[in-house]
Amino acid sequence: MKNAVLMVFLAFIMFCCPVYADKGVSKDDIFEKHIAIKSDSGLTARFFHFSEKGNGKIFIERKEVVIATIQNAMPISWHPTEDILVVKEYRGTDDDRCYILNIGAGEYKKDPADRSSWILGDPHCNRVKWSKDGSSFTLYSSYGSKEYKYNLSDLVKSGDKK
Repeated sequence: MKNAVLMVFLAFIMFCCPVYADKGVSKDDIFEKHIAIKSDSGLTARFFHFSEKGNGKIFIERKEVVIATIQNAMPISWHPTEDILVVKEYRGTDDDRCYILNIGAGEYKKDPADRSSWILGDPHCNRVKWSKDGSSFTLYSSYGSKEYKYNLSDLVKSGDKK
């Protein structure tokens, strides 16, 4: 008799109270992802916003394995054929600027002490257009329709390019 009551009780629980397995949480679900851009060589720059402005991070990945992280920055555009990334500072100030990182040469950060030597455009730049041959690019500002043109050779030493 006890076994029959126990079996009815277990059957009731199984059918009336289903249990769902937790699938786990991916990094895409933990953080609000804003941007993920892929280079021609297969590198991916993923931007995650962690809380407030000024607290974002870029994850540079090759085949979904993180090879580098870049604090307080947001990816804007990859070079058409090389692993050079145009990045926008994400510090939470009114003076966040764009700059380039030669990811292919292992450059993942800039020296803040030399900031004036590597910042590009104005704080409202948020779009890039590369020349057909990749030798130059134009930054476009959303404020006043300004354009800033740059030659890549002026920004990246020839020995630093891969």
